[in-house]
Amino acid sequence: MVQVVIWREKEGKLYSFKIKRTMVDVKDIKEARIVDDHIGYLKLAEFRDGTPQELDRVVKNLKPRG
Repeated sequence: MVQVVIWREKEGKLYSFKIKRTMVDVKDIKEARIVDDHIGYLKLAEFRDGTPQELDRVVKNLKPRG
């Protein structure tokens, strides 16, 4: 648990929040589909260490679909 305190100058107030830390699973490829004329469309949101492997997996899944 992390406590965050924010000062809002216009209001002249302090606000205190407790935030629970957790892991967030972010997919590198947000969307993968076939568009007109058998063109593969990939929406890449992140590029990290595992992205090339995920890209290979997605392309293999798209190939049979055109």
